[in-house]
This record gives sequence, C-alpha cells and structure tokens, in this order.
Amino acid sequence: MRRALYQILLVLHPAPFRRQFAAEMLWVFDQAARDGAASGFCLDVAASLGRQWIRQPAIWTASGATLGGVLVLMWATAVAPHIRVQRSAVRLEDLVVIAVISVLAICLTLVTTVAFFHSLRRRRL
Repeated sequence: MRRALYQILLVLHPAPFRRQFAAEMLWVFDQAARDGAASGFCLDVAASLGRQWIRQPAIWTASGATLGGVLVLMWATAVAPHIRVQRSAVRLEDLVVIAVISVLAICLTLVTTVAFFHSLRRRRL
C-alpha cells in the first residue's frame, strides 16, 4: 500500500525529474521498506513534489498570467459601476476605458502564451 502511494507521488513529479531520479528513488524506498525503515519516505517525496513543481518556469508563467488576469478583472469591476449608459448612448470616456481594458487583457494573454510556449520549446531542445 505504501509503495503504491510512493509510486503515485513519483509519477506526479515533472517528467525530467522522473526520468533522472524515479528508478533510483523507488529502489531506495524498496530497500528501506525491506529493512522496515520506510515510514518517512512518502512525506519526503510529497515535499519533493512541491519543490520540483515550484522550480518549473511554466508554473510561474501560468501564475503570473492568472494574477495579471485577476488584477485586470478587479480593475474592470471597480471601474464598471462608474460607467453610465444614458439613453442607449455610451460616452467617449466609457469607450476609452473599455478599449484600454480589452487591450490590456489581449496583451496579457499574448505575452503569457508566447512565454509559456517559449519555455516549453526551450526545454525540449
């Protein structure tokens, strides 16, 4: 049971880490389990799982994009109540605010997408 949990935690690690260390880590676990000393291994591999994913640049790219998107949405929701529509006509200032929010959201999406795919392509080379 413990070995299955350990294997699942190893599978959840990033692929480069798994390729380099998974077989050896599983072998060490099996040796420790045979000697009855494998009690802390699952906790250790869970901590390793967090460390390895934090080191991935794609995580930071996605986190930055999410944070940027949330900030743009928060700004938009703070400004939206102040936009007044009178007789189905939108004021020029309101159109400018909407255009700026749209351009920011599009730029943020483009920059994030390019950065994400660039980091993926760089890792494959």
